[in-house]
Amino acid sequence: MIAVIWAKSPHDGVHHAFPVEAMAHAAERGYAEARCSHTVPSEGLGRVAAPTIPLCAVCAYTVGEELADAGGDPGRLGTY
Repeated sequence: MIAVIWAKSPHDGVHHAFPVEAMAHAAERGYAEARCSHTVPSEGLGRVAAPTIPLCAVCAYTVGEELADAGGDPGRLGTY
C-alpha cells in the first residue's frame, strides 16, 4: 500500500498527500512536504478522516500512478 496521509493545507485550502514518514517527522523538521512538493509548517497540518474536494491534482495523480505501479487500485488514493 502507498502510505500517505491526506491533510488540508491552511495556505491554499487544498488537501495534499503527505507521505507517512514526512508527517511522522514534521514536528522535528518544522514542516511536512507533500507529494507535489507543497510544504506546510507542522503546526498548520490538519489531518482529515477522509480526503474531500478540493484535492491537489498533482498529489492525486502521483499517488494514483504509484498505486497503479504497485498493482493496487488507483481509485483508493492512499490511507486516510
